[in-house]
Amino acid sequence: MGYVTSLFVRKMVAAAGPRVDATALLSLAGLVPNEPWDPKVMVPDTRYYDLIETIAAQIDATELPINTKGCDH
Repeated sequence: MGYVTSLFVRKMVAAAGPRVDATALLSLAGLVPNEPWDPKVMVPDTRYYDLIETIAAQIDATELPINTKGCDH
């Protein structure tokens, strides 16, 4: 299992905007919504991917700020 910094989780939720329930999404990822952002807090990658899928089910997934430029694979 891999891990993702909680900053990516919080930025993805923030980018989804007011059309999603940020508190519920952060809780889904295992974060405490009102805690300060801490890059040392890690989230299992499976929770991060579940979060993206949940957001994509609520808004147009093409609006998410996912950039694959520069990827070699």
